[in-house]
Amino acid sequence: MVTSSSPSLNKAVLGFGIFLVDSFLSISATLYILSHGIIAAIFFLSSFFISSDKVSNARAECFKQLLA
Repeated sequence: MVTSSSPSLNKAVLGFGIFLVDSFLSISATLYILSHGIIAAIFFLSSFFISSDKVSNARAECFKQLLA
């Protein structure tokens, strides 16, 4: 922490530090959500190419839940 004789400078430095941490956290949270959304979309789309009765039944049940 930078210390100086001016309390307003200390508040400015503290405010800028909080801004940097907040920016980092929001960017990392956004990337986390996007990456998991992409992974979920890949799994969802890949289920269309798997010809399994269990998968097709689960997909039909999912669409029933969405439309209900």
